[in-house]
Amino acid sequence: MPSPSSRTPRTRKPNIVLRPPAPPPDPVEVERFVAGTPPSGRPDDQAAPPGRPGLVQRSTGRVRRRRTVYLPPELDRRLAVHCAGEGLEVSDVVARAVDAYLSGQPTR
Repeated sequence: MPSPSSRTPRTRKPNIVLRPPAPPPDPVEVERFVAGTPPSGRPDDQAAPPGRPGLVQRSTGRVRRRRTVYLPPELDRRLAVHCAGEGLEVSDVVARAVDAYLSGQPTR
């Protein structure tokens, strides 16, 4: 039998905390999701034009496709500050920069 000092210490069991269940989703929002329309909390977006899934029509009438990009934190901050200071939408600035890049034009 091992001596008391050579025993490995017992680890404590973690405490388990049960959360209450989430409230049920709003049936109207569920139907909007199933139909492919944007959530009602985004008033500047409208449903995609008919026959064009994945697209969003902005309140200005422009049709856009959502694209996720990952930027270094400092570049993201500079972009956000620039757009806020100039009153521009980040999407417009990024679209112009990508278009200039793909056209072989200098970006500045």
